[in-house]
Amino acid sequence: MKRIIISVLFGIVLLSSVSVTPAVGLKQNIILSTYNQESSVLRANHIIWKYKIINGKLWKRKYDVTAHVWIGDWILAE
Repeated sequence: MKRIIISVLFGIVLLSSVSVTPAVGLKQNIILSTYNQESSVLRANHIIWKYKIINGKLWKRKYDVTAHVWIGDWILAE
């Protein structure tokens, strides 16, 4: 049981470090649009998965880092 908990925690740490670290050479997609002769730049929101353990079970939920809001409810990560 102790090994399983340690493995799950190690996986969470590994997943969280991968999801927050930007990849080298990756660029943001920028969409340019013209409306009423004005230029605007639209950028996609940065959305990540957040994890937590409740009663020994791993749960996950999406979080919008750009807008600082939660997306959806906590779901069981299987």
